[in-house]
Amino acid sequence: MISTRRIATVLALAAGVSGLGASAASAAGPVGAKPTDISPITVLDELVTSSVPAEHRSELPTLKAQLSQLS
Repeated sequence: MISTRRIATVLALAAGVSGLGASAASAAGPVGAKPTDISPITVLDELVTSSVPAEHRSELPTLKAQLSQLS
């Protein structure tokens, strides 16, 4: 006979594997779409400038420009 623990273990394992498969399937992009390169510096620049009014955004130095001056 199969013990209750073994049945519970098999069910938990099956649920975990199906959960991993579902998350991987939802992470896929549309068919034929080109992957985009996401730069952390660009994301940070956009995050900083998103809270600044449009007329003052050009006055702020970007993170990319600041990091390029560190050499």
